[in-house]
Amino acid sequence: MTRTVRVALFGIAARTGLLPGAALALTASLAAAPSQAQTAQVGSIDVCISATCASAQQAGQIGAVSAFGTLLSTQGGRALLDANMAAVEAIYATSTPHEKSIAVPNSEDIFDPPAISDHIWKMVPTETGTVMAALSEAELLPQSVVDLLNVPLNGTLQIGAIKDFYSTANIYGRAYGLLPGHPGAALDPRPYLTSAAIADMPWSKIAGVPEHLADNQKEQWQENEAQPAFQSGHTTAGYTTALLYAVLLPEQYQPLMAAAQDFGVSRNVLGLHYPTDVIGGRIVATYDMVQLLSNNPVYSPNFGDAIAGASADLHAMLGSTVSTPYASCAGGVANAAGCIAEGTFPDASSLAAANAAHIAAITYGLPSVGPTTDAPIVPLNAETLIATRFPYLSGEQRRDVLASTELPSGVPLDDHATGWARLNLYAAAGGYGSFETDVSVTMDAGRGGFNAIDFWGNDIDGPGGLIKAGSGTLVLGGTNSYQGGTTVAGGVLALSGTLGGDLTIGEAGAFIDGGGYQVNPGASLINDGTFVSVVGPLLNAGVMVNAAGGTVIGDVVSSGVIENNGLISGSVTNSGRLAGTGTMAALVNAGVVAPGTPGGLGTLSVSGAASFTAGSVYEAGIGASGQSDRIAVGGAATLGGALELVAAPGALDVPSSYTVLVASGGITGAFSSVNDPFGSVYPFLDLSVDTTTTTVTASAVPDTATLTSGWGTENQNAVAAALADHPEADRLLTAASVLDYETAGLAFDQLSGQIYPATLTVMQNRSATLRGAIGDRLRQADDALGSGAGPATAALAPGLEPSVWMQGYGYWGDTDASANTAELTQDTGGFVAGADAELTDGLRLGFAGGYGSTSYAQPALGASASMTSWDLAVYAGAGLGPLALRFGGAYGWQDISTSRTVTMASFGDALSGDVDGSTGQLFAEVSHEVALGITRVEPFAGLAYVAADLDGAGESGGAAALAIEPGSLSNTYSTLGLRFAAPLPILSEALSLRGGLGWRYAFGDVSPVSTVAFAAGGDAFTVVGPAIGRNTALLDLGASYRFGQALAADISYSGAFSDNGQSNGLNGLLSVRF
Repeated sequence: MTRTVRVALFGIAARTGLLPGAALALTASLAAAPSQAQTAQVGSIDVCISATCASAQQAGQIGAVSAFGTLLSTQGGRALLDANMAAVEAIYATSTPHEKSIAVPNSEDIFDPPAISDHIWKMVPTETGTVMAALSEAELLPQSVVDLLNVPLNGTLQIGAIKDFYSTANIYGRAYGLLPGHPGAALDPRPYLTSAAIADMPWSKIAGVPEHLADNQKEQWQENEAQPAFQSGHTTAGYTTALLYAVLLPEQYQPLMAAAQDFGVSRNVLGLHYPTDVIGGRIVATYDMVQLLSNNPVYSPNFGDAIAGASADLHAMLGSTVSTPYASCAGGVANAAGCIAEGTFPDASSLAAANAAHIAAITYGLPSVGPTTDAPIVPLNAETLIATRFPYLSGEQRRDVLASTELPSGVPLDDHATGWARLNLYAAAGGYGSFETDVSVTMDAGRGGFNAIDFWGNDIDGPGGLIKAGSGTLVLGGTNSYQGGTTVAGGVLALSGTLGGDLTIGEAGAFIDGGGYQVNPGASLINDGTFVSVVGPLLNAGVMVNAAGGTVIGDVVSSGVIENNGLISGSVTNSGRLAGTGTMAALVNAGVVAPGTPGGLGTLSVSGAASFTAGSVYEAGIGASGQSDRIAVGGAATLGGALELVAAPGALDVPSSYTVLVASGGITGAFSSVNDPFGSVYPFLDLSVDTTTTTVTASAVPDTATLTSGWGTENQNAVAAALADHPEADRLLTAASVLDYETAGLAFDQLSGQIYPATLTVMQNRSATLRGAIGDRLRQADDALGSGAGPATAALAPGLEPSVWMQGYGYWGDTDASANTAELTQDTGGFVAGADAELTDGLRLGFAGGYGSTSYAQPALGASASMTSWDLAVYAGAGLGPLALRFGGAYGWQDISTSRTVTMASFGDALSGDVDGSTGQLFAEVSHEVALGITRVEPFAGLAYVAADLDGAGESGGAAALAIEPGSLSNTYSTLGLRFAAPLPILSEALSLRGGLGWRYAFGDVSPVSTVAFAAGGDAFTVVGPAIGRNTALLDLGASYRFGQALAADISYSGAFSDNGQSNGLNGLLSVRF
């Protein structure tokens, strides 16, 4: 059976004078007898009223202020109690008439929801506070709000149980002692019972205090003498009311927290409570409200669920008299910027002062007890207290807000375990106090309220950073020093305080600076969205990148680096470095301006005027095809300072003109200095600058002075001197002008035509082949160092026995490179054929002819040639016993074809030429044969004169083609050596081995020289080719075989090893006697 009864929640009797009206009659639906009731219903809210619940509530609330019971056990606790007394005496003595006038009414009907609401709201100095006080006084509050207030005020708060529990320890009585004349005073006596300074000065003795106030104080002193002091039930009720309203009307959060503390101080003003009583009341109220908001079933399983509806009822009743703070500043960049400009938001110093004042108020400046540096502790579910204040944060983020704003450990009544005493909800309502990790905030403006706009007033520090996303507006008002940087991914982030560190603005984001932001050294600003500087210019001492889609509204003063590829609506005063391809309204450059982007050329635009101070630098890149960096000025340009041009990587075109500045409004002044932009990268380029009334143009031209300064080898310098005489627009000269020293060296060697003087070297080297073949034949005919008697012959005429012979040969070798010439490789093959006869005893006369083909090249220069030779020679040999004399003369004709490649920068030519040449030589040798057993040894000495001549010729194929003047190289060679021969009868009587060693010396000029000129015109120049060897070691090894009396054959290896090269060859000689 269900019946309706009238009950007081928990059935706990109120102390006389302490809890008037606490036994509020409620209608409860009971499923059993009243003694078995478990739940009472307050409106739609279920409240647990069982003894078990009451016991759990008492234990929790008593535990929340457990530190009070330990104060006498530590030195720090005793010091706090001493300060506690001093504080209440000071407040009592200095309280103002106004404070006294409100302290009395604040004592009345504190557990009646309308009455306590009236008390609290009258202490809230806002329009909403005034309206709410009137509604409360008229008892017009929404019933849903009254129901919510009734639950803690007349249900779950266990004030009497807390007083009873701690009175047994008599903390105050033991610490302060009881004044005489109060035999009925309770344990834990109140200040007017322990302090003579208070007791001896009731309001009735204070001039100016109205009589009714003094009478009321007297009555309260009398009524509360038997009531323990700790904790203040009035404060608990006041804080409970303020906390609930802060949740229902979070727009008034901070004023309500301040009002709650002021309400508690009223108890100090009356001399009824110590500061620790007020602090205890705040802690108990906070603990109780968290249990209710989190639907703790020991309190109420659905209290928290009723918050949204009651809040909606309250907002509907208040209408326009309550709104989100700074709601007019929401709605986009323009509104927020306007509010920043008008100073709508409080400044950082006043915010910090307010925070400090509140901390001083809620702690009373009392000393700490125990460690003060413990890690933050956030009580379980405490985040519910600020859930409506920060609807866009997650529960974990709200806990971080509480942790980052809490009081330090050791504050009065901190138990160093639960964190209840440390909560600073006034500061928490101002947002984060620290970013321990990166914090991401997403605000949806479409949801209105704090999602549309919010203001964080704390000084935020910590290692983390802030990521602002969503369409809403967030304003930072404190002095912020967090280290993790700031990212505005969407919406508006405004700054009325200060901020440093890295700032990144996304395409959908905007940042509004009220003058407290600057890019510090080492920090960066990356803007892809909108940056608005409202108060004063943006100061940049770090790196600022305004991307192509970025807009900076306002002026910029920079001593750091700016890369502007977007729009800066104001002027830029630059004493650092400014780059990019964007636009700005005006420019004052006292630093370096370098248009373009890294690795690329571009135009930086100034819509208004631009000026360059005396110490400034304009750094402009130049590239191929006349492309360059440029500053385009819409207004007037005033020039000064230095113009520094930077040659971009890659080939440049010469001559080229680069327009580096254009000013539609005209140019005054000029750049005072212009650098050499080319340096060692382009050492053969020079620069000239022309300033007109509207343009500044730089022109790149060949630097003939450097070209002819003797920078290279003899051949390279000869080419350079010839090129310097060419017109500036000449293809060869312009191509050469964009080379550096290294590439110019190779290119100029290619241009020099070394292959032509090298041809003279080849002709000199080849002449030894003919001399050697004739010498081999004469020694064979004389059987000198041969393999026995020569073949028998038949006489053509009395005493005339002719022989026909032929020798084939093949040689290969190279001449080393020198500092001035490239390596020369060559190989040759051919034959020599002749006929001779012994005219008289010991005298032989003959003639010979030959053909040879030689290929030679200078691979490093891309040059090669082929030579075809025809030779005629006459020779003779005479024997005088062991002495032998051999001599002769020869003349050869050469037909030469050359091929060369010239490559430099963007220039390239493939060239060819045909040249005729001739070689004449005279030679003689004397030897003496000595027999040493079966071995014969022949010391010898030789002398030869060789003259090589080239006819004049011309190349074809392009601008680098050469005209070759006739040239020659003549030299006299001496040769000293030793030959030996021995038969090998063990194998055959017809076989013998032979060999020789020798030293050849060249007496004349060993370096060939050709005079050439570029076919397109210009002066002739001389080119030195690879030298012939001055000293050469000769080595011969061979074998001879006689085929009867008529036929003989020789095969041999010949090597020549000079001081600058070598040659190796194989020869085969066949002779036939008739």
